[in-house]
Amino acid sequence: MKQYIAISAAILVVLGVAIDANAGDKGERRGPPSFAEIDANADSLISFDEMEALKASAGHKANRRHKEDEDPQTRFNKVDTDGDGYWSEAEFDAARDKMREHRQKRRDKRAEADEPE
Repeated sequence: MKQYIAISAAILVVLGVAIDANAGDKGERRGPPSFAEIDANADSLISFDEMEALKASAGHKANRRHKEDEDPQTRFNKVDTDGDGYWSEAEFDAARDKMREHRQKRRDKRAEADEPE
């Protein structure tokens, strides 16, 4: 029994070190990029080209949850509520908040389904 506990503890330590090392490679940043990180030219607006450049950068993984038939420009336009071809920080924040609310509703729904009766 002690052998299994020791092996389990060793595995957890190795995994913890591996996760720490991996986080260090990414500059310790977690979560989606901030408005300032996307706004490459610092003009306080995010263009479609800036979003595409972010996707093309080596450190970014595209979100695969989007509908397959929906092109990137259509997704960009959904956030661009004033239709000027750019995201303002207010539009960016509103979209981020909406995504957070959506994720929380999904978590709540899953938690309800997991609760014993």
